[in-house]
Amino acid sequence: DWVGRRVIEAYRQQTGDYFSSPIWNFYKCYRACVRAKVAALRAAEFTKGLLAFARRQVLDPVRLDLGAFVADAVPMLRHLIPENIRIEVLPAAETDMVQADRGQLTRILMNLCVNARDAMPGSGTITIEIANAVMDAAFVAAHLGARAGRYVCLRVADTGVGINEENLAHIFEPFFTTKQA
Repeated sequence: DWVGRRVIEAYRQQTGDYFSSPIWNFYKCYRACVRAKVAALRAAEFTKGLLAFARRQVLDPVRLDLGAFVADAVPMLRHLIPENIRIEVLPAAETDMVQADRGQLTRILMNLCVNARDAMPGSGTITIEIANAVMDAAFVAAHLGARAGRYVCLRVADTGVGINEENLAHIFEPFFTTKQA
């Protein structure tokens, strides 16, 4: 990729024109192929996740950098989120690695962003924030089931209308939805 850009720049310096270069056309095709390959791999992960859910397949957790994962996912999210909604990513300067199933994490992020999109019928902003978090003894005492330790927090927020009290009680039910059938 870097070499391709250097060759195109050299051609532009000689001819004064980027876009008539045959190398430029090849470069555009190459980048389109790379994007198509990445999209196909993501689609395969999503399909694998749907099949895993249907069969209750065992997850495949791997160590990953959540900031890099989110940065890689934003182009896919752009296909689901209209242009009138901004996607803002606020990564921490440095975060710990996480152990997670990539496909499941993709579905979680995608579902959160699609729900955020649906909560903003006009326009708005989806903010995805990644940061380290420490759960201390005071936090654990106040939150049933929490365990003390270092964690990485993935926070998805939006400027939408919010969830009414009646629906809020059901948001963690597996098949709960407010969407019309």
